[in-house]
Amino acid sequence: MQRFKMTPEIAAERMKDHQYTLLAKTEAAEVWRAQKPGSSAYAFELAITPRGMAAYGDIGSLVWEVGSAYGLKFLAGTDDDYVYNKLDHRVRAEELDQEHLVEAVYDSILELLDERAPELIWLGRNTPLPERVAELEAWLQGNTALEAHAGQFAALVVALRACQNLEDDSVRGARDWLTEHYELLEVGDNDFDLGRPCSSVMRDIYMVRHAAQQILAAAEASAAAAAPPVEYAYGDHQYTGFGEQWNRKPT
Repeated sequence: MQRFKMTPEIAAERMKDHQYTLLAKTEAAEVWRAQKPGSSAYAFELAITPRGMAAYGDIGSLVWEVGSAYGLKFLAGTDDDYVYNKLDHRVRAEELDQEHLVEAVYDSILELLDERAPELIWLGRNTPLPERVAELEAWLQGNTALEAHAGQFAALVVALRACQNLEDDSVRGARDWLTEHYELLEVGDNDFDLGRPCSSVMRDIYMVRHAAQQILAAAEASAAAAAPPVEYAYGDHQYTGFGEQWNRKPT
């Protein structure tokens, strides 16, 4: 299941025609512009200073609490959580991790069934979560005729469906929902983290990541092109085959 609507691949596709221009550079700071010629779509400036870094423009605004000591290599990194957690706390934003919530409810139901009716159910753990949830829901519905568990199974079916379509799908709303269903599921909002970085923030991070990667790649290519070719002068020497020692041919 895809974690965010935006992905690094989508960001790269949207920025495939961007060019990267160095607007200013001193010993302490540098400023880059990322823009498709003739268009302001997804155009932004990227500033790197000793005390912080910032991106601002058509993609939105981001501010990091780390500066030039981290630099472009940090922004080009692929560790989502690391780059997100270095953001200024006023820029960070969280949204509900829907998949995590559903998986927590799914796991709690399995634990309940294991404790109260261990002989009734066996579900595979290697299939994708949506398939496992559908299988569990079908099993619960198919066993509501068992008098000893009918009421509980029916309530679990309702809870399993509800957690996938919360009326209030915010982190706070999910926590309130878990509190209301604590007696049924025996799981609370403090048992796991319900939040994840907001998709809109990660969209901007992926855009900046792509720009940083392109700028670094261009710099590496330029440095390689400017490097003088390596020349090997053999003259009247021959390699002995032992270490790196060269011996002169006998006269």
